[in-house]
Amino acid sequence: MPPSRKPRPTRVEVNFTAVLVTSDGCASNVTVKDLSRDGFRIEVADEVLVGEQVSLRAGKHRDLAAEIRWVRGTEAGGV
Repeated sequence: MPPSRKPRPTRVEVNFTAVLVTSDGCASNVTVKDLSRDGFRIEVADEVLVGEQVSLRAGKHRDLAAEIRWVRGTEAGGV
């Protein structure tokens, strides 16, 4: 019998600007498209790489450390 899969965390659609800071310190504006307990989906203008360690800055909230898990065109997802 295959192992049971956890249900995917609920995603909330959003649309706000944040700053993505890459591991080499480059910062670029991104648009956050959805959030969940475990991650986010962003729209990017600059290249990001799968596996890259980043920080996501949004408003007055503290930076969120994350890893980019996928990139498709101008969208990327992180956890």
